[in-house]
Parts: sequence; structure tokens; C-alpha cells
Amino acid sequence: MSLTANKRLIAEFKVGNDEVISEAARKFFPSARKFLRMKGVRDELTPKVFADSLVTVLSEIRRNKVSELADFTGLLNTALGREAEALKSAGRSAPEEIPEDTNAAVAAQCVAVLDAPSQQLLFLRYAERKSFEEIAAILNYSNPVIAQFEVDKAYRQLEGIVKVRFNMSAN
Repeated sequence: MSLTANKRLIAEFKVGNDEVISEAARKFFPSARKFLRMKGVRDELTPKVFADSLVTVLSEIRRNKVSELADFTGLLNTALGREAEALKSAGRSAPEEIPEDTNAAVAAQCVAVLDAPSQQLLFLRYAERKSFEEIAAILNYSNPVIAQFEVDKAYRQLEGIVKVRFNMSAN
């Protein structure tokens, strides 16, 4: 991956462009499958390992732990390697059903990847069931339409992260 493409990808992750998340998933999944095969990970587990690794890298990028000049492929391969080693040490060789409470934990991890303002918007709207007028007043937006736009934007970011995490098993 070129330095320019690498910089653009990391910059887009930082601002929460969910289209780039899907693009990265499509672009890196085939090479991740090959990498994980070399590490001894069965194909049935590859989507879960890849999604976990991508979410880990995304989380590090969002927390500004990664320079825009970092090698994204290297970051992803490091995360994939850690996940593969964890699978080997746990002795897992076959896919297993994900319990409901694990799904909730995965969903919580997806929310944790969001930046703090997006988390706050979604919490106010969906957990506290605040109206757009109330959100605008709490967050000092000039009107409810702006609050609605910001909530919708945060929701689309979360939706992109969740799609990557949960839908990779379909590939």
C-alpha cells in the first residue's frame, strides 16, 4: 500500500468515515485470509479473527495511538498475529456459537471505537431517549435539526463499524 493511500486510510478512520471501513475490509480480507492460513487458523474462524483485528486497529487509530505515517498493513498483520496466537493458546480449531452476552460485549466494543462526542450523542438519543430538542439544548446546538443530523451521522459511523464486525462472517 502506498504512503499516500495509507495516510488517507488512517486519516479517514480518524474522522469516522464508515465507507473507508468497508473499503478496508474488502481490500484487506483476502490477504488476511492467506496470512491466517499460514498461521494455522482455519477458514471458518478467519472472518471473526479479521473483524476483531480490524476493530482493534481502528480503535488504536481513533485513540490517536497511530501516526498517519504508520504502515496500515503492518498494524493489521500485527493484530492478526496476536489473534492467531490467542486462538492457538486457547486450543480452538473449530468455530463455536457466540453466546448472547458475547454479542452484547461485541456491540459494546463497537460503540467503544466511536469518538466521545458520537458516543454521547447516541447515549442521549437511544439510552436516555432524549428528543432532538433536548439534545440540542444539552449540547448547545443552535437547533434540533443540527442535533438530528449529528445523531444520524454518529449512528452511520456505528453502523459501519458493526457491519464490519458482524458481517465479516458472511464472506
